[in-house]
Amino acid sequence: MDEMNETAGQILDAAEKAFADEGFAGARVAAIARAAGVNKAMLYYYFQSKEGLYRAVLERALDQLVAMVGEQLAPVGGEVDVPAFLDGYRTVLRAHPHLPRLVLRDVIDGQTHVIEVAGPRLARIMGGMGAALARGQREGRINPEIDPMLAVPVLVGPIVFQAVASPMLAAASGVDPTAFAGPLARTTESILLQGLLARPGDDR
Repeated sequence: MDEMNETAGQILDAAEKAFADEGFAGARVAAIARAAGVNKAMLYYYFQSKEGLYRAVLERALDQLVAMVGEQLAPVGGEVDVPAFLDGYRTVLRAHPHLPRLVLRDVIDGQTHVIEVAGPRLARIMGGMGAALARGQREGRINPEIDPMLAVPVLVGPIVFQAVASPMLAAASGVDPTAFAGPLARTTESILLQGLLARPGDDR
């Protein structure tokens, strides 16, 4: 990563946390610049405005999700590898740990940024995954009762919840989150796959 991209990345990292903690209205550009180790002029040089910075935070993470789905579908001619998709989704969230809180806060605060930025990207993800799952239904590999287009939010919903609720889950279980992250992921994946994959005797 060159110096300019590294500086922009530092600003985006600091902004992602600030917007998740304070919301769009509450976050302060000066505080974000300080956290990123730059001055306000440098921040505005890269992102022009607070709204531009906010949108860039969302676009960076969501574009990574779109790219991940494309990578999962392309090598196998459009056949979806659900475990690989779930692992890829978790990988993106680990790289952007504040994103779930940021998105939820945006929705709660009645902002429109997430809808405007995520809408077209989510449509691409749901379209690609939906087409792959529909193909799997025709081939008898995927549960015929599911709606292929709606499967994506059902698959990723538990992962988002776990990312947001990790401290609560740790407190409830009395176990450090890092100690049960792996088993929790495997349990979630097993439950999801049980509903997603076709069973013997399913109508085709």
